[in-house]
Amino acid sequence: MPSPTHFVVVCTPIFGHARPTFTFCMNLLNEHPNLYITYVCTGTHSPMFTPPFEREMTLYSLKLEPRSRLNIKLLGEGALRTTMEQIISLFTLLPTYLGPLLGNPEAISSNDAFQRLPSALMIEPGGFAVTDILDAIMLSTPYPTLRIPVLAFFATNAAILNLYWIRKDEHPETYWKSIYAEAENELAAGLHGDLALGNVAFKIWCRPGGIVKTPNLPPMYNYELNPQTEAMATDPLSFAVAQADLCKSITDRVSRISGFLIHTSPLMEPDEVEDMERTSPDQAFLHIGPQYPPQWWEEGIPEKVSILSDEDQRTISFLDDMGARFGKKSILYISFGTLFVPSQRPQLFDALIKTILSADPPLPFVFAGAKSSANISSEAKELIEGCGRGLLADFVPQQALLKHDATGYYLCHAGSNSISEAFLNGVPMILWPYSIDQPLIANQVSVGLGLAFELVQVRNGESIGKPSHRGTIVHGTQEAVEAEMSDIWTRMRGEEGQKMRERVITFRNAMKEDYKTGKARRAMDRMSVFMEQ
Repeated sequence: MPSPTHFVVVCTPIFGHARPTFTFCMNLLNEHPNLYITYVCTGTHSPMFTPPFEREMTLYSLKLEPRSRLNIKLLGEGALRTTMEQIISLFTLLPTYLGPLLGNPEAISSNDAFQRLPSALMIEPGGFAVTDILDAIMLSTPYPTLRIPVLAFFATNAAILNLYWIRKDEHPETYWKSIYAEAENELAAGLHGDLALGNVAFKIWCRPGGIVKTPNLPPMYNYELNPQTEAMATDPLSFAVAQADLCKSITDRVSRISGFLIHTSPLMEPDEVEDMERTSPDQAFLHIGPQYPPQWWEEGIPEKVSILSDEDQRTISFLDDMGARFGKKSILYISFGTLFVPSQRPQLFDALIKTILSADPPLPFVFAGAKSSANISSEAKELIEGCGRGLLADFVPQQALLKHDATGYYLCHAGSNSISEAFLNGVPMILWPYSIDQPLIANQVSVGLGLAFELVQVRNGESIGKPSHRGTIVHGTQEAVEAEMSDIWTRMRGEEGQKMRERVITFRNAMKEDYKTGKARRAMDRMSVFMEQ
């Protein structure tokens, strides 16, 4: 029998990263009976993140045998105020786990598989600094010259990895090195006072510039990469601005990565991996595709785990009622994830509620997310509560909601988890992207594939008065925003929307086949290479 293999996975407390990485781990455990995984995350909680792993195992229906090969290591406890505080806590405590594990002189042959030297360590984009912690600890272990392979799970599309960190056609030193070099020059010239380097880099990132593209990314103007700069908080301490330093942190450590695991369907961007392999032949690029429990690929989330709480039941009961009143495929589901909302432009949410409530025929809807709810005006909340066909909820069982017969459309931020879950359930989308990977994904899915509408008039900042590369001029006025929304509510329920739904279902079927026998399957099979090291 082959020797046990131990993987260590370190994930930062961001739901959009934790959920797919954790599901990926459960899939690996099911496929590789000699694999043991230690999954490390924070044990603290904040308004934005509470460890979700017990619920995720229930949703997955993880059996006892693979569960016995999964060690969930939660570091720290108690309440913290922000996600950033949780990340700092995780990184501060991580050496207390990695130090004893890596420093154990018996780690190569320990009888306890969870105490064995890991064959690989897996991180995600929020955790690239973990490579520094790993390498520093290794220097003081019995194996100071050993270089443990590091895998980076990108819970996003391949185009962002290629554009920002791999591709060198337009930026020989890669995208972010060019941005930071320009920022350093401008600071040296005294153009930004006492602003930090990362703040200046963020400003340059948002400026008008040339055209950006990759093999499967339809061309975009540079200012389209950040279409919501006046709607999001962009003060020096904001998460939006901190993205620049995060991206530079990834840039500085990309060479340490042995393999990249990419979470979107290869069918969405079939040429990106080949392009990256040509640029960086010494690194592996595994386009593993969306990660779901095996049974979900056949018929979606099982009914037995569709409702796990009273809040879940409230949502499903509302869907049942709306389906009975308005028919199948009638509900608009709205959710913008946990990172970005138009907190500085609440009138955008006012326009959204106003146009939905004035839609003819009536448009029932579910508006989910605690962060979104906090940015809806009290007047709008009263309108939702009084309309008789709207539900405002902090948390919903998203997979069960998307699978429900009454759900017809999904308005979201174009996060990779959201678009993949919409594909899996055959639900066409309306996209409202904010930052980082979202504008790229929205461009791919709406312009490149024709599987979604995209709201363009909600853009602001440098986009105002300028054309999108697809040709639409962004006016950004309240009148333009409301007119575009009302137009899309009509189009999505007409012939154009029906044809889009048919294309989404065709794409779903192809994505399922790729999961079984195509590029995604072959990429998952290649994971065995890292178990032999």
